Amino acid sequence: MLQEKAKAHIRRLRVLNILTTGPVLLLLVIVLYLLVTDVLTTVQACLLYFVIGLFELFVARVVMARAWKKYVYNVMDEELDAPLFMEILRQVGKYDPFAIHQLQLLYAEGRHADVVSLCAKQLQNPYAKRCKSAYLAYMALAYFSLGDDQKLAEVHEATERFLQSQKNPEKYRRLMPILVFYAAYLKRDTDACEAFFTANPPKMRITAIQRYLMQARVAQLKGDTEAAERLLRQVLTEGPNTPVALTAKAHLAAIERGEGYDKAFPEALPDPLFPVVTSQKRHRIVKILMRVCLIGAAVLLVYTLVLEGMIERKDRAFREDVRVAMEAEHDGVTVHEYLALMDGEAVLDALAICSTDEGVVVAALYGHEDDPDKLFCHTLVTFTEEELTGSVLPSHVFYGCSTEYFGVCAFYEAEANTPADAVASIPVTVYGRELWFAVTDVAPAR
Repeated sequence: MLQEKAKAHIRRLRVLNILTTGPVLLLLVIVLYLLVTDVLTTVQACLLYFVIGLFELFVARVVMARAWKKYVYNVMDEELDAPLFMEILRQVGKYDPFAIHQLQLLYAEGRHADVVSLCAKQLQNPYAKRCKSAYLAYMALAYFSLGDDQKLAEVHEATERFLQSQKNPEKYRRLMPILVFYAAYLKRDTDACEAFFTANPPKMRITAIQRYLMQARVAQLKGDTEAAERLLRQVLTEGPNTPVALTAKAHLAAIERGEGYDKAFPEALPDPLFPVVTSQKRHRIVKILMRVCLIGAAVLLVYTLVLEGMIERKDRAFREDVRVAMEAEHDGVTVHEYLALMDGEAVLDALAICSTDEGVVVAALYGHEDDPDKLFCHTLVTFTEEELTGSVLPSHVFYGCSTEYFGVCAFYEAEANTPADAVASIPVTVYGRELWFAVTDVAPAR
């Protein structure tokens, strides 16, 4: 049941992802069509795609951010359903294994030591700069939950150093008001802690549950064990399925043993590793290089698609010329494939394989000096429907058209059945059968 509910949330995300990214792909198709049909130049097509495409991607990013909040984060933040939240993250991790999602899963499972280890690893990753504030916040939360004030102080100092290295530290501070509480808590300033609670009312249900734990810790600093125990039991009552409840149970057990909150978790945590403040110039260079590579890849993709479109357009035009040439001798013509029959570097004949009312025709294609813009055909072999649908596939000897030579053409069940010395071979679907056509035993006429 839990897996089905998680899959339902994931399906909603995937549908929204398709609906938001679909217009970008549709725009690419439209631009390529306008380019192939010579309505737009290459420069105009690229400008149109990138201007409109970037706007659509921005809209898609906003929509998907709201969708993640509604279908993933609110499961924990508002519904307080940690088991469902963890199952959603496990499902997400199968195709979107971001470290931040793994971190959220570890925290939801109450694996604080693994939370610290993963945060320490990611803080050394130069490509995780945008998430470093989140990693520091999770590391601080893990140490606070475990009652390790010494390591919490180290993380808090590292966070302050990290914020000071940013261009706009106040922006991060506004996003991390918890830093004010940690500063007051580490100084044992209970009045400042109470002032923080008053000035920052919880905006989500999970925040309210976490607030009980924080208030219980402040009550213990005051020596009011009874109030701390009451607040911890309130966590278990209002959020029994939250990771905060796991911490509250451990603290209650410590109180019952007559021990402090620093003895709630006997496990030893790894020492924190903090980010090295690197030059902003280096990060700008990395960003520029990544953008250049991205733009280059996009231009290459567009060029490749346009080139393929032009090739396909020429293929359709040539097939139409073949069909017109074949209709001079046959009725009900459907062109299947065409290929060049080579003898070393010399072209013996250009062959076309077509379905007609008489059967499947192998014809040689050629031009004429009196009408160089027109294509002509000469029938070499005709295979009947009975031959091609029977248990034994046919082969025929034919005489060349443009050059005097003999050859054998035949159909085979699979590519593996075609002779190794075949001069030319190609897959063909005729009368509903997927076959291979090959030409062998080419020899000059004597």
